[in-house]
Amino acid sequence: MKLILAISVVIIALSVLAGPTSAESEESPVKEKFDSIVTSVKGAANKAHEHLKSAYESARDSEIGVKTRNFFSDLGKKIKDKFSKK
Repeated sequence: MKLILAISVVIIALSVLAGPTSAESEESPVKEKFDSIVTSVKGAANKAHEHLKSAYESARDSEIGVKTRNFFSDLGKKIKDKFSKK
């Protein structure tokens, strides 16, 4: 068992010291594919961000958004006034 372990350690050490192989030279297309995937995901995230931002702004500026914001603002002022008088 110790002999098998020692041989496997020597083989791994030699493979690391040997340097790049032909299989590692094929890494470039894989890296390019990964980079293209990352770019497409970033593009999709930016597009989703823009859609969410426009939806948020339209909801914020809508009539019901303004009325709701004013309601809670007035309610907060009333509660603050009640506690400040006591």
